[in-house]
Amino acid sequence: MTESAKMMWDRYLEGLCSTDTDMLLQCYEPTATLRISNLATASGISTYTGIEQVAEGIKTFLKCIKDMSSFTMHSELVEEAAIGDRSHIFVSWSCASSGISEATDTIITSNQFKILSHCISYFQSSSPT
Repeated sequence: MTESAKMMWDRYLEGLCSTDTDMLLQCYEPTATLRISNLATASGISTYTGIEQVAEGIKTFLKCIKDMSSFTMHSELVEEAAIGDRSHIFVSWSCASSGISEATDTIITSNQFKILSHCISYFQSSSPT
């Protein structure tokens, strides 16, 4: 079991930077909801509920960030909760090598420090810069 939201976030970030879907999925509750929105398009918010759909959402998102060589974390806020409560994580980042000029992740964890709700908003140009 993960002992803190920060430990879970560090493992998630490792999975993201290595584009390891299995590592990412270990951070989610089976009933989690993932919402993803590319602000550069008018396609709205894609919502994935339950671990199977979350896996699909992660795989789709990872196709957008094939080159993590310029991944930059701009801010990271992890608000730890006492055991039994929910923690919150807010992160802003960019990845110019994948055409993402700005992005945010907003996460609410379960009382087991696994992702219960996750929103990713990003702005991706049509081609990496």
